[in-house]
Amino acid sequence: MDKLNLKISETELTEFLSNSSTNNLEATGDFFIEIFMECFLMKTSQSLTHLKIILERYKNFFTSILSPSESSQTVALNSIQEFWTFSPWHIQIYIQNFLEYKLVKPNVVINWIFKNLENSSLKIMEDCYNWKIIENLLDRNITRVESLKEDIKKVLFKGL
Repeated sequence: MDKLNLKISETELTEFLSNSSTNNLEATGDFFIEIFMECFLMKTSQSLTHLKIILERYKNFFTSILSPSESSQTVALNSIQEFWTFSPWHIQIYIQNFLEYKLVKPNVVINWIFKNLENSSLKIMEDCYNWKIIENLLDRNITRVESLKEDIKKVLFKGL
């Protein structure tokens, strides 16, 4: 948490965290992601501006720890949900930002949502933001496809 507060560079953060003897704690895999996400969420809970700035600053670092497997992305999503349990709006905003920065894959988010709905006893509360996340995901993808179609048309008609 102190390192995030010091606004160290992405390289410095990677070097610091790769030193396994730090604080005599060997954090690996999902446990490491949980710890880092907790620090990240505490720091960014101050404002949405903090969220954007830190995501921008550490985007490559996030990509490196979350891209290797779907389970690491699921751990990140679970961390967001646990931290913002009583604020569905924040859960939606954080997941939307993680999708925009391509830190989590859309299919991982959809699988995570349906697994949560399946396992949840509070389906009414969760339905609200889960369906909004899916709607935003689909809208974004539809917009992206339409934009690509227009780009393809321009290129094809330009060549004729």
